[in-house]
Amino acid sequence: MWGGWPTEGLAELQSQRWQAEGATEVLLFRDESLLTPEVRALPGLQVGRLDQFVFVSLNSAVKLPRDDPRRRVWVEFKRVAEAAPAYVTYKRFFGVELALVRRGLFFYSNYFADAARFNIAEPYGQLLAPRQPLRLDEAPEAVRDLLASRAYLDVSLASSPYVQPLELVPSAVWGRDSIYLASDGCTLRPIPGTEATAYRERAAALLRSGSLVDKSPFKPVVFDPPLDGESP
Repeated sequence: MWGGWPTEGLAELQSQRWQAEGATEVLLFRDESLLTPEVRALPGLQVGRLDQFVFVSLNSAVKLPRDDPRRRVWVEFKRVAEAAPAYVTYKRFFGVELALVRRGLFFYSNYFADAARFNIAEPYGQLLAPRQPLRLDEAPEAVRDLLASRAYLDVSLASSPYVQPLELVPSAVWGRDSIYLASDGCTLRPIPGTEATAYRERAAALLRSGSLVDKSPFKPVVFDPPLDGESP
């Protein structure tokens, strides 16, 4: 988890100033047990609910002097949160990402290696959704021309929390892997074009690694097609 006030250290770097402007840090919790009065009083702080979760966000547009003690409140809150049972995850959104969502675009991201469930080709997860999605016929002509040369994904972003391109269009993955995680988050399938032997060997390697051990809150893993001796 990042330390300091939101974007502290980025704003001073010329190459990162465009990212630092308007950036927001968001922490997701199972309850509000860590929200002290001091945290709730921080300028720019917002608390809300997302389904069964509680989110806490702080926007870097609020400027505080470096010696302001409220900076330390936020740093300590993040430090304690990361080790607390109520903590779920953390995300930093840069200003350019937020600006695109405000203009009607959906924001998806893949997972970093240390956050991936199996460290294979996993789906892209929806992190931000616009209040009013932009329709293609509403986009500037230059944007429509650009999109015309891109692959078309036959999927509704408004109702798709996860998107796996391998299920929709011909795709390539890094490392020449032979297995991917489906958009349901629990089904492992061979990448199109993978031979049955390569699929079984890769699946066996995953099983030996122990990375497929089921842990709450994940659904149990299934292989499709089933491996030898596995129920269909």
